[in-house]
Amino acid sequence: MPAEDISLETDRATAVFRVLQEALSNVVRHADASNVVVDVRTDVNNLTLTVRDDGKGISAASIHAPNSLGLLGMRERATAFGGTVEVTALPKQGTCVTMRIPTE
Repeated sequence: MPAEDISLETDRATAVFRVLQEALSNVVRHADASNVVVDVRTDVNNLTLTVRDDGKGISAASIHAPNSLGLLGMRERATAFGGTVEVTALPKQGTCVTMRIPTE
C-alpha cells in the first residue's frame, strides 16, 4: 500500500473496493491458495490494484466465460470509470487480477 492516502471520489473508491472484494472471494472459493498478495499503486493519473494468489489457477475458458458473473462484474465496475480489469492465469502459480482505473 502507498504510504500516502489515495484520494478517490466515493463511487470510484467503492468500485475499487468491490473489485478487491470479488477478487478475494474468488480466491477463497476457487483457488485453493496458500498465499494472496494485494498491491495498490498510484501514478499521476491512475490507480492499479493487483491481487495475485498461488492457487491452482484459472482456466483460459473461465476467464472469458459468459457465466463468470463475478469477473464480468469486476470488468463492468472498472469500465464505468474508464478503467480495465485483466485476469491472467499464472501456470502452476495461481491467478493474477489487475484493475487499472483513472483516479479522476
